[in-house]
Amino acid sequence: EGNTGSARVRLRQYMETEGETSQPLFLMGLSYHHDKRYAKAITWFTVATESDGPVYPHTWHFLGWSHFYVGNIEQSKVSFQKYIAWKKDEPDSLFALGLLAMEEGELEQAKELLGDAIVAGASDVAMQAKAKARLADVYVEDGKWDEAIALYKEAVQQNPNLYEAWHRFGFALQRIGKKEEAEIAAQQCELARKRVRPELY
Repeated sequence: EGNTGSARVRLRQYMETEGETSQPLFLMGLSYHHDKRYAKAITWFTVATESDGPVYPHTWHFLGWSHFYVGNIEQSKVSFQKYIAWKKDEPDSLFALGLLAMEEGELEQAKELLGDAIVAGASDVAMQAKAKARLADVYVEDGKWDEAIALYKEAVQQNPNLYEAWHRFGFALQRIGKKEEAEIAAQQCELARKRVRPELY
């Protein structure tokens, strides 16, 4: 419910009596991850992976995202790979590994991983949309404008609030000379941004 400070107090009390096992240590990390205090989250998640007994598996997933947000690319990749070894078809981790491949310029690997995320997230519209948008970005890098435009279109149809995808969709349309459609995409980008980020206005 967002009461992360209270949660941390209760977790400390629990660990004082029950010991520092992986799951409560993970929850401590998760509370900092929720607060976007990723360096602190990394500290607790790392301790959770080093505690006695089996590692709570979801620790690797959130450790991967925490490393990602602070720019630790290699550590992020290792963490997500460990999670995927436990749950091979988890779409958000596949998506993250696709982003990391993009960061490293491994475009073919990025295509494969983002494609896997789309398949694995078949029942999750939000996941489908964001993975298609990022896969479209990879096709832009390859100069494959038709493939990119088709994916951007699918992505914003599935989630019209993806304002960055609208922006890149408009750029791609402009690039192939579809100016009127590009202007519509730009308008939709602005409307989506106002819905998602009203504080900017």
